[in-house]
Amino acid sequence: MKIVKYTVLVLATVILMKLPVIGAFLRVIDTMIHESGHALAVLMMSGKVYYIELFANAEGVTLTGSRSYLGGLITSIAGYVFSSLAVVFFAYLWRWKKDKVILGVLFLFSVVNLLLWVRNFYGILWLIIFSLLLFFTMRMKDGKKLSSITFSLYVLLLISSVVSAFDILALSILAPDGAGDAANLARMTGIPAIVWGLFFFAQAAFLGVLSVMAVIGKRSLKTRDRHLTGSFQ
Repeated sequence: MKIVKYTVLVLATVILMKLPVIGAFLRVIDTMIHESGHALAVLMMSGKVYYIELFANAEGVTLTGSRSYLGGLITSIAGYVFSSLAVVFFAYLWRWKKDKVILGVLFLFSVVNLLLWVRNFYGILWLIIFSLLLFFTMRMKDGKKLSSITFSLYVLLLISSVVSAFDILALSILAPDGAGDAANLARMTGIPAIVWGLFFFAQAAFLGVLSVMAVIGKRSLKTRDRHLTGSFQ
């Protein structure tokens, strides 16, 4: 198992996430997925997406209209859960050496958000830049480089999903009225925001562990590397 290589990639990803401008730019990837989860949920419940906003501090807002109480409830729950499920999905895709599929899915989300939902200046600019980066990355022929890039994206999304869920848990304790989705759900259900905060963090932690197990499971990192060739068709 190439522990050193992947340890370096994890550390490099964490360092990039801590940098003032680059870190915030990268964390918006998880924000886009989170807000897309709200949008997809409301559409599945026959509601409407009015707009999504993505901000430079890696926060986001989705304004939706639900036709029913149940639709509003599912839409409010969907963001954090969708982000965590996406982490598991990308973990299995990486394990199965589907690097370009990972990039393609992210590219698809970026284009859909750009064309249909995101309307604020920073969000539009971010989506254009990120889409271009994904487009040129997908054209790379070096399979090992693609593997390293998609592994780093997985680590980024894993950390972002767990940390953001922990943040909402902390907010639900310290400032429950400002705890985002947890506060919305508390108003809708009468269940305290801290309960929703615990739920969001618990599911993020559980699915995060599940994703790690997928990456380091029976088909180890070493096995994956051994099957990668110098070119990627």
